[in-house]
Amino acid sequence: MLSTAVLAVVCTARSAAADTLPASHSFDLSAQVAKQPVLLEKEMQHPYWGGPVQAFAFDDVHHYLFVVQNHNVYDTYTADGVFQAYTDTLVINRIPTTGANAGQVIDGMTVPDAGHGSIGVVPVGSGSQIWLEGDPNGPADGPCAGQHVCDASNNTEIFGTEIDSFMYQPNAITTTTRPAGLVAHFAGSYHISVSSDPVHQRLAIRYWNASLNSFRVAVYNWNDVRDPALLRVSIPQTSFAQGFVLYGQYYYVLNGKCLPSDDGCTDSTQLIEMNLNSVGSSGQATVSQSAHTAALTTSLEGLSGEPEGIATHTDASGNIGLFFGFNSRLVADQNLPKVVSIVCKTGWLPHVVTPQPEGCPL
Repeated sequence: MLSTAVLAVVCTARSAAADTLPASHSFDLSAQVAKQPVLLEKEMQHPYWGGPVQAFAFDDVHHYLFVVQNHNVYDTYTADGVFQAYTDTLVINRIPTTGANAGQVIDGMTVPDAGHGSIGVVPVGSGSQIWLEGDPNGPADGPCAGQHVCDASNNTEIFGTEIDSFMYQPNAITTTTRPAGLVAHFAGSYHISVSSDPVHQRLAIRYWNASLNSFRVAVYNWNDVRDPALLRVSIPQTSFAQGFVLYGQYYYVLNGKCLPSDDGCTDSTQLIEMNLNSVGSSGQATVSQSAHTAALTTSLEGLSGEPEGIATHTDASGNIGLFFGFNSRLVADQNLPKVVSIVCKTGWLPHVVTPQPEGCPL
């Protein structure tokens, strides 16, 4: 495993957006998934289970995992609940990664008018600053235009249209706050996603640029999140993206709809790496690696799940893992998910054949 001690955090002088980011190591996507996943078997949202997990991120300074879920509407919040409507309200669950309560939800925060669910976390003083997509006005068009609740019959999820930031407050309900320095580039955009890179201390914001007909990624120093960005580059679109995370010069995408072992799975879980420093003839960052994850069949045996969320994390010894999650349930159950499953890879390029790791660095 690679230690953070050998990684330098490079600061870039603020001027026009740079052409490249400082060079970094690359995760080996062909490495085996750890045998033991991180299973969060408690109900994620208190006092009821309110919808699917969408994303997660780590605060490596204060040793917390933050898991985001949609607060969707069911007729009853039990395993037999029937889905009734999408909302753009998100719930953030805080989970210690160390200590007596490690792996357990200790509190949560509700964020109305926030979108579909992606998250970046920045340690600030004794607290955690949350970066989240926001949706103050509801969708601009479509069957649920201007609404914050969309009936299930419309089959239309609600995505964020701006980037917001606030300090995490246990068991609070908050309105989001948009940083003024980012309004020009992101207000009114669609399919906005934010992620944090705790090793290199950066934030990445993915958004749809209508004039270029392309998704773009903007990268910022997380202590100075204002334009101009350190880098702004177009990226290719994947078949069914479920999460994004920045690590150094690389942008990792969790793609797919199901586990390889799920019956009828035709778009199974895949990891994709894009090199933001390498722009091809298409004008987009090049795909430098991709790998399907057949080993999930054994790591998540007995579960059925949809991939949701990807993040990087460093443990107290400096070991780094690429974590990706699943909104999952026991195969025997049919309705609401019961288990949030997070797995990891810890290998680096160049590829070396090594035994399957037992667990993830937590």
